[in-house]
Amino acid sequence: KTISATIRLNWAFTPRISLLTYLQPLISTGQYTSYKSLARPRSYEFDPVAQPAPPGDDFNFKSLRGNAVFRWEYMPGSTLFLVWTQERSDNEVEEGFEFRPSWNQLKAADPNNIFLAKVTYYFTL
Repeated sequence: KTISATIRLNWAFTPRISLLTYLQPLISTGQYTSYKSLARPRSYEFDPVAQPAPPGDDFNFKSLRGNAVFRWEYMPGSTLFLVWTQERSDNEVEEGFEFRPSWNQLKAADPNNIFLAKVTYYFTL
């Protein structure tokens, strides 16, 4: 089971000042049951497997990525960009798909933050 979204919010305060945001949450779980093996090559016939595969195949992956870009055109053709990017992820396996506990684990995960500033200046000769 998977829940994901892509959320964008762009806000123009003035024609020269804007804020652009992007958020991408993802929660995906998988539980494997009823293992089978191929009965013979080039067929779609299967034989049930008496012993399931070793534990560890199930997964519960959670990820949250987002960024914000502040843009200020302080002179025509000259711009200041301030960028913040954050990423969080968690891979702790749980029993079944439970949205609220998965979301709480994702919020509690250690974030990876990146900050960037870029200045451009338009020279005229």
